[in-house]
Parts: sequence; structure tokens; C-alpha cells
Amino acid sequence: MQSESNDPLSSYVPHPGLSIPIVTVLDGAGRIVEDQQRAVVRFCIQDGRGADILFAVGTNGEWDRIDNAHRQEASRIIVDECRRSSPVNRRVEAWVGITAHTRAETLENLEYSLALKADA
Repeated sequence: MQSESNDPLSSYVPHPGLSIPIVTVLDGAGRIVEDQQRAVVRFCIQDGRGADILFAVGTNGEWDRIDNAHRQEASRIIVDECRRSSPVNRRVEAWVGITAHTRAETLENLEYSLALKADA
């Protein structure tokens, strides 16, 4: 276990500024519409003049209405598009909600968000 002084998270401070809970874009059958989801991310980032943090699949009350596979798919898309669309000199953080219907799914989502290298 790392001591607090060696732990990079011990000195982490979130970006000040605008934190946006981002809605998940679904079609009539409940599937994620990837191109529209990516467009929403780009709209929120506004070429570096918008969001400082995007929060996916958590703060809109969606977590209990979308199955876990779709939550993970949305997380992947949002984190990826956030990385692609953030200006080099002003990286927008991508936070991912991990809450799920069961403890097992919640832990699975935690592992998935770590694998995606989400910011939180």
C-alpha cells in the first residue's frame, strides 16, 4: 500500500468550473445511438469553452433505467469522445457513474471505469 505522500490521488483536486451531468442518448428500443452520444459530448465541450468535467451514466438518475451493458457502452463512448474532443491545452475530465443494481455489477463497473482510465 502506498503512503499518502506517494499516492498521486492524495493531492488530486478536481478542475474548477463547469461540471455537466451528460444524458445518455437512446433510440426507441433502448439502444445507445453512438454518433448522437458523441455529438452531445462535443456540444458540452464546446471546443474548450464549455465543460471542465463530464459526468456519465450517473447523475441524471439513469443508472437504474439502463442495463449494465448499456451503461458500460455509454461510459466507453463518453470517455473516448471526451479524450478525442478535448483541446490539448484544456483537457476535459470524464467521470463515470458506477452505481448498479447489484454489488457485483457495481464492482464490475468500477473495474471497467478503471480500465477505461476515466478520471473519476
